[in-house]
Amino acid sequence: KGTPDTLNKISIDQVHAAIVEATRNKKINKRRIAIIGGSRGGDLALLLGSYYKDIKCVVALVPSHVAFPGHTNHFTTSAWTFKGKELPFVPVNEEAVPFMIKRDLRRAFTAMLKDSIAESKALIKVERINGPVLLLSATKDHLIPGSEMCEKMIARMRAHQFKFPNEHIAIEGGHGEPQKRFDLIFQFLEKHFSF
Repeated sequence: KGTPDTLNKISIDQVHAAIVEATRNKKINKRRIAIIGGSRGGDLALLLGSYYKDIKCVVALVPSHVAFPGHTNHFTTSAWTFKGKELPFVPVNEEAVPFMIKRDLRRAFTAMLKDSIAESKALIKVERINGPVLLLSATKDHLIPGSEMCEKMIARMRAHQFKFPNEHIAIEGGHGEPQKRFDLIFQFLEKHFSF
């Protein structure tokens, strides 16, 4: 209740509050929270893990390594907020506009990411995640340069001597293909997040 009806200015602290509320259920072990998300939900899972230490494992399917604009007509606001403030995001630049008009999102995102200053400010701080991280991308993703973005996150974790298991698996196929590979997710969880 009270949340935006589009993916725009979503409060990650409100999402976290809902997770905390769910842990009141006695069947949920609040010391063993793993979060899984796909596409923009993968971005959200990574953001939650980077901001909240009680998230102990993150699985992100076809995620981005940065925050991007919200789904509005003007693309001038962040998709995410924290404590009432918009998170920095990579804006739509002039080079991206023709690709957006043609609905070539992958090339639009690739053009937007040429703004290295904005990219640097909008990075999801994956090195702060307090547990194992699994990233699944798609080799023929028509929406985002996902495999490249996942490799950037793995490199960032390594550069910060990330102490938890982390893995990137590129799945053959399009943007939705990783959703068919929950077997890999269960294997990862069993190996790195079982009791």
